[in-house]
Amino acid sequence: MKKTFLFCYEAVLTCRWLSRIIRRTLHRYPPLGHFYNRSLLQPSLPNEDIIISWDGQQILAEKPRENIISQYLFLKGVWEPEVTEFICSRISSGMTAIDVGADTGYYTLLFAKRVGRLGRVIAFEQIPSAREVLEHNIRLNNYNNVTVCDYALFSSNGSVALEAPRELSRIDPTKTASVVG
Repeated sequence: MKKTFLFCYEAVLTCRWLSRIIRRTLHRYPPLGHFYNRSLLQPSLPNEDIIISWDGQQILAEKPRENIISQYLFLKGVWEPEVTEFICSRISSGMTAIDVGADTGYYTLLFAKRVGRLGRVIAFEQIPSAREVLEHNIRLNNYNNVTVCDYALFSSNGSVALEAPRELSRIDPTKTASVVG
């Protein structure tokens, strides 16, 4: 019996080890990760925008075949489960919550539901296409406690540009755009 347990334990450790190596490799080499996701997940994921019911709310999930957040919402019903759980346990009615870089509004919607009518959410999103979906998701859930601001926040005044804003969202120091500090 002990031998069987030891073998199973070693197999589990080997699987965890292999899983870590695969995750690290996919993270370090995005094209490989993209190929991995496309070949294994693509057939089951919708290739059009869909509305997903989640947390008693609705959210427009943009083409789950192409959007990682939409993929997670479609397949698992949650994005960043640990962060979501943390937020849900800390935000309560009447609070003011700020979502910096709100994207399409996953966290904005979490905040809006939890702060309720007595609370307020301020969502900052400077990318027009993301802001459009964010505003759509707010209307979809009839939230009147959310204010959307169409500019970015940074630690100081200046100019920067986002590289591939809806995909990478990296700051490109060689290009400039207006930023509010």
